[in-house]
Amino acid sequence: MLASLAVAAVAGVAGVLFGGRYSYSEQVVATGFAAAGAVGVMMVLSRFVDRAVTRTAALFGMGAVIFEFFLLLMVIWEVGQWLTIGGVDVRDSLAITAGCVVPTAIAAVCCLWLWRLPVGRVAGLVGLVFCAVGTLAWLIGAWADLGWDAKDQYFGTAGLMLAYGTAAVLCCIGMRTGDRRYWRWLGVVCGAAGLALGLYMIWADTEELIRQLAYVSSVAAVVGYVNIVLYIRLPAGYRWLQAATIVMAAATAFFIDLMVSCEGDYGAFETAARFAGASGILTACGAMAMLILLRLHRGVDYEPGSTQMVEMSLVCPRCGKKQTLPIGEANCQACDLRIRIQVEEPRCPSCGYLLYQLQSQNCPECGAVLAGR
Repeated sequence: MLASLAVAAVAGVAGVLFGGRYSYSEQVVATGFAAAGAVGVMMVLSRFVDRAVTRTAALFGMGAVIFEFFLLLMVIWEVGQWLTIGGVDVRDSLAITAGCVVPTAIAAVCCLWLWRLPVGRVAGLVGLVFCAVGTLAWLIGAWADLGWDAKDQYFGTAGLMLAYGTAAVLCCIGMRTGDRRYWRWLGVVCGAAGLALGLYMIWADTEELIRQLAYVSSVAAVVGYVNIVLYIRLPAGYRWLQAATIVMAAATAFFIDLMVSCEGDYGAFETAARFAGASGILTACGAMAMLILLRLHRGVDYEPGSTQMVEMSLVCPRCGKKQTLPIGEANCQACDLRIRIQVEEPRCPSCGYLLYQLQSQNCPECGAVLAGR
């Protein structure tokens, strides 16, 4: 990553000082920054490879980073500038495809991580289906020999899949875990209705159902938001914050629907927009406050330590008797040899992360090289 930044800096300085003499300085600078960004993201993702819950998501993310990097290289160096395949401009298609990879990869990584959690298995599978359909629609719009109106329809379909896929994932988190939040199905149904209305409006090229779309979409969004908020475990003294953010989220959706309903009345529209903005700010601030409180009051995850190991089987080095002795100070049962037993778990010397059964030579938490592995 440092080498890529150095190349980008040298090429940039050369381009500024010598002008047109270095005609490819911009491409070199862009390549250097793209390489540095790709390496930086890979370094972050590599920290999660050693964890069973995040390994699949991290490996997929690393593959997406490599794919995106090569797409950017082809865009930067104008590969296919004069090439067309089946009437399609390859240069534009490569750029459009590169723009699709980042949001799709982020969504897929999140869904793969949820899929490995018991609380998010259904949500992860649903999200992956939406990611696959949205990506397919975007690629068809990028590479098919169609007019721009038809391409926009495919791009709009991909956008709908991303938006309503997010709502569906939020509503489905926690399903099949035994809790009886049957009201989540209201969000799922409204999300499906909103997706159907949106697809109809895109492919029929009409805006007649915009109000109905806004109503069902707001219900799906609020239900998904409430479902997530209720999973945040705050201390008893801060439960009011959860209720307040839920009320503000519902108020934001209500005022947005009111904006859509009174679009012809400028005065009412402006008033609804002001209230929608105010309640939206309060909702966002409340959500951030809950995350901060969750972090501040998070209990330390209990890990099996040496205090749970109460005894150990061993052979006395003096008399050879096999026996079981307690951890700490003890005497041999046969020859009375004083024996001191001390057990220490392997931890990273830099950050203290537990390294039990770790196969890698690097700490998955801080990336430090572990000596003796």
